Amino acid sequence: MNLREFHSDHPYPETTVAGKNPAYARAMLSNCAGRNSEMSAVALYFYDHIITERDALLSSAFRAIMKVEMVHLELFEKLALHLGADPRLWEAQTVPQPRMNYWSPARLPYATNRKLILQNALAAERAAIAIYERQQKEIQDEGVVNVLRRVLLDEQLHVELFRALLEQPQPS
Repeated sequence: MNLREFHSDHPYPETTVAGKNPAYARAMLSNCAGRNSEMSAVALYFYDHIITERDALLSSAFRAIMKVEMVHLELFEKLALHLGADPRLWEAQTVPQPRMNYWSPARLPYATNRKLILQNALAAERAAIAIYERQQKEIQDEGVVNVLRRVLLDEQLHVELFRALLEQPQPS
């Protein structure tokens, strides 16, 4: 399977920003390490790649998509850094008191059933699309918006791929 099948042909933009912005930095950290984040996608798709090893097509698809999600993770971490944040795998929490929460694999919806694995992946991609579309409308920094637009192209492709994989019969 060719990695090109799992990401848009459009090049990724540079990670440039207009200046430091704590609110935008927090949004990028959430994209990296929030409950529905690029780090969560990388970790879950790695697990899914391993757990589906008997289904070569599905396993290789998860491995390839995981690599694309790693690119997204790097882009968002670089944006967070340029926007003024420490790019650790953490996100800001405001309630009940302000603090930083580290990413944890305990949040992941681990599954071993092919259909549930794909449904979880599809739901995560759709949630990421909703978050990035909202951020694209709210953020007024062209550099950040350009990265969001580009990442959205990949996430939309992943939705199509996971839907197609869900429609395929399960191998014996």
